[in-house]
Amino acid sequence: MLHAVDRKSAATRRWHTSTPECQSVAQARRTPVPNPSTDACRGVLTRHDVGMTEAYDANEVDLRFTDLPPDKCPDGVVATGVDMLAATETLEVGVWEHPVGVSTDVETDEIFVVVSGSGRVILDDGRVLDLRPGTVGVLGAGERTRWEIDETLRKVWVVER
Repeated sequence: MLHAVDRKSAATRRWHTSTPECQSVAQARRTPVPNPSTDACRGVLTRHDVGMTEAYDANEVDLRFTDLPPDKCPDGVVATGVDMLAATETLEVGVWEHPVGVSTDVETDEIFVVVSGSGRVILDDGRVLDLRPGTVGVLGAGERTRWEIDETLRKVWVVER
């Protein structure tokens, strides 16, 4: 069952484009990284700014890989890959990949579908989300997570802008 999400103001929302992975994608495309506390996030160029009328093979999307910050990698460096596929005025859609290893994060509101790989997400309250192809996950903003990946994991994600 999906529950209504309390909408945050633009000033307090944790924008997906504030993550290091998405910043590197924006930089690689020679576009300015927006200030997450402003509406400038709507100006980020994506692979297809034309909207959502496209089809992609999530397993074939070329990703840009960057090292996560050391404080998010308790067992050593982890380089994740990301590419934002499309955006509308309210949503961003992309592909993300995590190699074998462990990382931690503080999540944003996100819905995702695992397309390949396996592992688990361990939440602060002890719940475990098993990850395998076909898993649909729902993460809440502010949730502290530990990603333990056994086989390189690739997911398609959807977040609010």
